[in-house]
Amino acid sequence: MRTFKKLGRKNVLPGIIAFTALACLATTLANAQGGRGPQLPPEKREAAWALEAGSVAKDLGLAEDAAKKLADAYKASRQGLQAEMEKLTPGGDRGGIMEKLGEINKTEREKLQKAIGEFLTPEQTEKAVASLGTFHRQWDRYVDTVAGLKLEAEKQDQALSLITKHVVDSSAQMTQAMESGDFQSVRESMQASKESLDSALAGVLSAEQLATWKEQTARGRRGGPGGLGGLPGAPGAPPAPAAGQGDQPAAGAPATPAAPAAPAESAAPAAPAEPKKKGAEKRDE
Repeated sequence: MRTFKKLGRKNVLPGIIAFTALACLATTLANAQGGRGPQLPPEKREAAWALEAGSVAKDLGLAEDAAKKLADAYKASRQGLQAEMEKLTPGGDRGGIMEKLGEINKTEREKLQKAIGEFLTPEQTEKAVASLGTFHRQWDRYVDTVAGLKLEAEKQDQALSLITKHVVDSSAQMTQAMESGDFQSVRESMQASKESLDSALAGVLSAEQLATWKEQTARGRRGGPGGLGGLPGAPGAPPAPAAGQGDQPAAGAPATPAAPAAPAESAAPAAPAEPKKKGAEKRDE
């Protein structure tokens, strides 16, 4: 928040809008995290990458050795993308940064395609890149959520396969919408795609598991998919506070308890009376 206070309120909203647009492009126009938004901790992130690559490997029917190579190549691409994204400084020219993000995404996608093309057939490579090459950060969160449900192996494989299909379909939809410049269509298509995924998962998960899935992957969930880590005014985050309100709690949130009043200072004890002089004592007598 210090940075935003230094920039001033007038500059906050344009910056957030820029982050939102950049997010879409950075992950084949499908990442709602802005490249610098909230993401899983490193250990969970890498675990999600392994599950994603493993799911794709199973869908392709790869042998164990090829599956491991695919996972390693994908991990290297995600790490390379992360490193390049961290070099960018937000708040610059929006068009220039979007162009740079597009170049980074394209470069890492081509590296991935070349790496896996060395041990996969052209058809397998195309199918693998269609999903893994999106570098879809929401995919990470979806997979992490499924992993947290502790499903049986068969059910987890089914769920991961459905999520992979969702990633490919939603990325294609967003690419088409972004090329047309219809940002409202982006939101609508992503919402429809997520609802379709929820319906498909209903055939795999129990009612309780499905409820947990929906709660954890809700688009408006603070810090979750579709949000920018709770930055005011960002999608899925509370609106920016009005001028003069400062950092007020979001509506419905419990009010911060007031600090206890400082104890009143005790009155200073009266200074002892000075002893009377001997001469004065005699006069009083």
